[in-house]
Amino acid sequence: MRRKSGGGCFRHQDEIGSQSLYRRSEFGQSQSASVATLSFGQIVAAPPASTDWRERLSDWAHSLEHLDIAPDLGADIASLRWWRGLLTCTALCTGAIALVPPHKPIASATAPIVSGDAWEETRAQTIAPLAWGGDTGRRMAATDLVAPLNDTPERPTLALAATLGQGDSFSRVLERAGVGSAEARSVANLVSGAVALDDIAPGTLVNLTLGRRASRSVARPLDGLTFRARIDLSIMLRRVGNSLELTRMPIA
Repeated sequence: MRRKSGGGCFRHQDEIGSQSLYRRSEFGQSQSASVATLSFGQIVAAPPASTDWRERLSDWAHSLEHLDIAPDLGADIASLRWWRGLLTCTALCTGAIALVPPHKPIASATAPIVSGDAWEETRAQTIAPLAWGGDTGRRMAATDLVAPLNDTPERPTLALAATLGQGDSFSRVLERAGVGSAEARSVANLVSGAVALDDIAPGTLVNLTLGRRASRSVARPLDGLTFRARIDLSIMLRRVGNSLELTRMPIA
């Protein structure tokens, strides 16, 4: 390295820089390249190889970060990258199939075939359709603790609902619900005074309340009746003493 000052010329040599400079200028092109390589190797030394297996494993994992293990098999078909992806897919599928557990039948005890009384006992504990007569269920004979009843009690009142059918008569609807024929005709005559029976539309729902009867040989008396005769009129009958009273209830 030279530097001029005033009219003179001075020469300053740096120890390391001058050696490198003179080495590169004194030798040929091939030798200078080797010398430069030697000098660079001496200045930038390679890190020593790690002896810890954890560090080697970490280095190996970092080297796989840019490796495409599962490439898209729909792109670059028949390329080297595609064949490597196909090989990886085949290896994974083969490994999954190889690890499938074997399917074997589970051994279990078989119930013996029943017949005779055992079959009837088993059938009685099953659930059968009602259309078959409901003949299932365990049947037990009566013991000494069972007291026979000469007469079963009945409810004091019954709440029923009847529907007027197409071409049906009002009195017939009451008779089917359990009202006596004579009382059904008197109720129909009482209702006809408020509304014509032919004006009652088929499908009309009639709510009835039947009272207590004196004996089982007679029909229950009618204690109350309610139905909607027209779109603007509802009729209610109730028993007061021994007779029925009719009440009209207009609907706005």
